[in-house]
Amino acid sequence: MGFFDSKSSAEVTSNTQSAKSGTMAFISKCMRVEGGVTGCGTLHVDGHIKGNVENFDTLIIGESGSVIGNIKVTQTIISGKVEGNIECNYLEVLQSGNLTSHITTDSAKIDGRLKADILAEKNIVIEKNGTVDAKMLQSPRISVLGSLKGKIVASELLSVSNSGKVDGEIIARNIKVEEGGRMLGSMSTYESEKPKKVEEPKQANAELKVVK
Repeated sequence: MGFFDSKSSAEVTSNTQSAKSGTMAFISKCMRVEGGVTGCGTLHVDGHIKGNVENFDTLIIGESGSVIGNIKVTQTIISGKVEGNIECNYLEVLQSGNLTSHITTDSAKIDGRLKADILAEKNIVIEKNGTVDAKMLQSPRISVLGSLKGKIVASELLSVSNSGKVDGEIIARNIKVEEGGRMLGSMSTYESEKPKKVEEPKQANAELKVVK
């Protein structure tokens, strides 16, 4: 079993397999890999991986592909299935994508099904076909064109288009809803946490005992 690209094949010699720098590694439909996968460049998965995937510049999971394990790469594009935590700079879930995980990213674009918590440093966009069920979805800017359910925290702006639906506990600094957009649940204003005042420790009264 191995990875194949236009230049070479890499033999699997242990639980960790590495792709050559600057190449595209490919796991076909008929391949199953058990153990961690690490490398650089691009990894395209149409088969199945049971183990963590790390260090690649780009991870592409095709419609027939799946990963059961944690992912830590620069960017991830998913049309298949992922069960595990994801840490990346950019995440895109296409229409056939399905995720159950905890996600930490800079930006996310969701057009598939996602049952996960998302923490995004910059923004989250849920497209028309996107369906997100999250215990916690947090980002400065959140745009909803599809369906979002759960606890939503937008520190700058929550935007709901005319096709969007939001249901849950909503905490946002600003909210923009187009005509036709739907919002259900509780709403409150986002407030930045003020630094707590550090109290000086009180000096305890010392009791002086005189021993005769």
